[in-house]
Amino acid sequence: MYDDSEYLYTDQIDRSLTNLIKAQKQIKLLSIRSDKKLFFSDDFKEALLIHSKLITGYYSKGGNNIDSILIPKFTNLNSLTLSTDDDDNNLAEILRSSLFRDIKRITISLFNSPLLLDISNFIKINGKKLLYLSIYGRLGDIQYLGELFQSIVENCQKLRMLSVPYDDEMVQQLFGIFNNCIELYSIDLSKVLAVLNQTLPRNLRTIDFGRKFTISDNSLEVLMNKWKGPKPLRLWRYEESLKDGLGDLLKKYEDLGFLKLIYW
Repeated sequence: MYDDSEYLYTDQIDRSLTNLIKAQKQIKLLSIRSDKKLFFSDDFKEALLIHSKLITGYYSKGGNNIDSILIPKFTNLNSLTLSTDDDDNNLAEILRSSLFRDIKRITISLFNSPLLLDISNFIKINGKKLLYLSIYGRLGDIQYLGELFQSIVENCQKLRMLSVPYDDEMVQQLFGIFNNCIELYSIDLSKVLAVLNQTLPRNLRTIDFGRKFTISDNSLEVLMNKWKGPKPLRLWRYEESLKDGLGDLLKKYEDLGFLKLIYW
């Protein structure tokens, strides 16, 4: 389902969607996206709850009046994507209390939302089988980034792909991630080569450095000589980030067979 500002979500549309949902034998994937908050009827909610045990993937963007009721009922979810634009108390409650037996993929987009502590608690409850974790956007409570990293270290040993905010004060927690998340093969961070040189994770094969980063020739040489993981190490980056000779430096290590450069 999708709604934008040019169209109104009317009672007639709600009834039509409710009847369509009721006519389905099973629903496994559900996506509700909108440019503004949607308000669904009780009949719509009840129609979806019929499928609550069968839904394994849920995507919600724009806000609505049923997420806090539906999501905790989706106990067999293995993929959850949530996007919020403000301080969403309903989303905070979902993150604090929801338990999923087999959740493997979580993507949360935040825009000035103070939810890091709630996300940390969510990971504490649901991180044991988690394989893919992505948190991005503008954080409203960056001071709790350390708690998020610590929760990942303690509860996500099976993690394979990680994309989260990072700053230089998180170095020790980053050590913990590389040491404890031994199946990790892709990470989206910046300024991590010093930690990589000391931890040498064996399964890591992809790094996304984002738009701004710096790498020295010496740090790359040390990493290449010590590296015991898959080769070439895939490096995602933006073309506009390749300034001051950085592009030539990375190309040098690509020619040596250590890096595989991939452009956004």
